[in-house]
Amino acid sequence: MGIATAQVCSMRQVATMVGSPRIVTGRSVLHPVGDPGLDLDAERALRRRILLDALKALGSNGTRDAA
Repeated sequence: MGIATAQVCSMRQVATMVGSPRIVTGRSVLHPVGDPGLDLDAERALRRRILLDALKALGSNGTRDAA
């Protein structure tokens, strides 16, 4: 057993190919956990959603596409 991890990325196919057990879809290739084009409140909401998805994935049993 090891430390549970969740990979946040925008290219799910690549994460699947390398065998990531928990994959969380990010926003874009350049900014997977944010969007500099959004206003401050929308940016915070987006980051919060991605973080909560990652925490949910960490609580899963490690199957692919957990969140």
